[in-house]
Amino acid sequence: MTDDSRYCSECRAELARGADSCAVCGVYAGDVFDGRMPRRGPARFRGVFLLVLLLGVAGAAGWFILQRGQQRRTLRLDSAPTAVVRQRPGGTRRAAGAKINEAEAIRALRRHFATAAEPVTAECLVVSSQGPSGSQYDLTAIDRCKGTRLGRWVVNGDGVVQKR
Repeated sequence: MTDDSRYCSECRAELARGADSCAVCGVYAGDVFDGRMPRRGPARFRGVFLLVLLLGVAGAAGWFILQRGQQRRTLRLDSAPTAVVRQRPGGTRRAAGAKINEAEAIRALRRHFATAAEPVTAECLVVSSQGPSGSQYDLTAIDRCKGTRLGRWVVNGDGVVQKR
């Protein structure tokens, strides 16, 4: 191979001195091959593709971890003992002179929130009772989905709901 050797730009065969076309493939020999092999196209993007893929996986993993962390912060478990209200008539506390018992007063407050202008779903509504007070029931309502306190409520012995 001499310094002035020429090669075909198509098949890389050595060209004869002064040839107009390649004797092997017949391509015009006006272009001179400089001896370097051409770069393969798809190989250039392989590194970029792997970097983008890695960033996407890392971003998805970070989002997943962040979402799980937020769920853990919003769930608060109550360690207090659970009091079960019996469903049998007369099985719960009844205020003096009241026509309804405590469980019925809680149901009246739940119905009030279900039919309000901005209803609260049953899954979100938490009602706790402070017990009978005279002929009425003192109740506290919380929207656990929004994390807001809905206030203190009074249900009288006839089932009428009023904000305290």
